[in-house]
Amino acid sequence: MKKKFLSILLAVSMLLMALPTSSSAYVLIGGRIAIVGNMIPSANFTSATITHMGQMFNLWNNAAGKTLMTISSSRHYDDDTSANYRSHAAMYDKQHKTYREERGEYSAVGQMYGTRVTDFWLGTKIESADILINMQYSFANSAQPNRYDTATVFLHEAGHALGLGESNLQSFQSIMHQQMFMNVERRYLYQDDINAIKAKNY
Repeated sequence: MKKKFLSILLAVSMLLMALPTSSSAYVLIGGRIAIVGNMIPSANFTSATITHMGQMFNLWNNAAGKTLMTISSSRHYDDDTSANYRSHAAMYDKQHKTYREERGEYSAVGQMYGTRVTDFWLGTKIESADILINMQYSFANSAQPNRYDTATVFLHEAGHALGLGESNLQSFQSIMHQQMFMNVERRYLYQDDINAIKAKNY
């Protein structure tokens, strides 16, 4: 009887361990939090978009309790549509940039390209982080029919640059969920996102 009870207890314990919990729904990539630093925007973004970009970066900064990403006063003119450009040259230039490029309808609305280096003592560091907005789609600086809110996309991709993966939660429970919606403005972090960035900040 005692063995049977222990077997049932073990089975129940394993079942509970397998159930998803909100505290572990986020996904972390790499080691310690990555301080990205100055992000250089494309000169082809409007001033309003760049302002919103900085506001989204500050949401992550505030959640982490330290400055992780800032907007550079410089602008770059490196937007390109060559198929191999982003996967080769720009990923290794040791700069952090945002791009405004057409990548085709089969590419994501936004993408983060980067290279990481690992230090034995300091953990993982972002050496180069690039955020790309795919202009194959339509964007606006607010919630508009048939358009994506640019700031919402930046907020999501900035999370990737800081070492966060796609969340296991449903879409409206984490900004790090992979799905984006048109005519929807989500310029805030959910509790799971805050938990994630704090978990990286050790």
